[in-house]
Amino acid sequence: MAKNLIIPSSPADLKKLKDAMSEGSNCLLRIDSEKEALKDIIEVISDDLELPKSAVAGLIRHYHKSDFEKKETEFSEFTELWEAVQKV
Repeated sequence: MAKNLIIPSSPADLKKLKDAMSEGSNCLLRIDSEKEALKDIIEVISDDLELPKSAVAGLIRHYHKSDFEKKETEFSEFTELWEAVQKV
C-alpha cells in the first residue's frame, strides 16, 4: 500500500466505497458482455459475407467514430508519400 493512503474510518464512507466498488464491477461486467456481443457480430458477418474480421471490425469502428473522412484523408496523404518514396 502507498504510505500516504488514508483509509476512511467512517462506516458511512466505507459503505460509499463498497457501493462504488460494486457499481464499478457491474459496469465492467456490462462492458465485458458488450465486447463479447461485438465479437459475435463481427464473426457472424465475417463468415456470412466472407470478409476478413479485421475489415468488418474496422468498418464498425469507423462507423461508430464517424471518422471515415479523416481516415480517408490520412490514407490519401500516406499514399502520396508512399508513391513519392517508391520513385526514388
